[in-house]
Amino acid sequence: MVNILSWNVRGLNGLNKQKEVKLICNENNVGLIGLLETKIKFNRVPEIARTIFAGVWVVWRPDIYNVTIKGIISQAISCQATFVPLQLIFLITFVYAYNLKEDRKELWKYLCSISQGNNIPWIVLGDFNDVLHTGDRIGDNPILYVEVVDFSNCIDSCGLSELPSIGGQYTWNDRQ
Repeated sequence: MVNILSWNVRGLNGLNKQKEVKLICNENNVGLIGLLETKIKFNRVPEIARTIFAGVWVVWRPDIYNVTIKGIISQAISCQATFVPLQLIFLITFVYAYNLKEDRKELWKYLCSISQGNNIPWIVLGDFNDVLHTGDRIGDNPILYVEVVDFSNCIDSCGLSELPSIGGQYTWNDRQ
């Protein structure tokens, strides 16, 4: 199985982080990856891309996937991908949503517009900077319905389902 990875990776300007990304991709047989919030210095993009992949932001192994960009907004990039060995065609959207609830409304509208005209399998993954269920946060204040309603309505309108993930469920912390 050739895996797809979405990673909110920080520190990609550093050589050690570049090696870590490359190692994880190799160890886990990753053929398609979306790197989110990379904070790569613009003048370093070509150099880092050569170090890790043949491209950056959305990256794939051309012997495993054919990828065509179908749409880009500030919070997401959508691609049509073909898994070459089986000629399996699907749509994939990598998301890195804005932090503020009001700013995410553009993303929800974009996702709903994609779902309207789509008739092939669709994967949406990334960092939504939002929670879908009231039990999706540990610590801090309890989650209120008003916090989950927009994201939840988007998921329902698009006909999407949350799939189980592998790895730590709560990996972000702001205690630098």
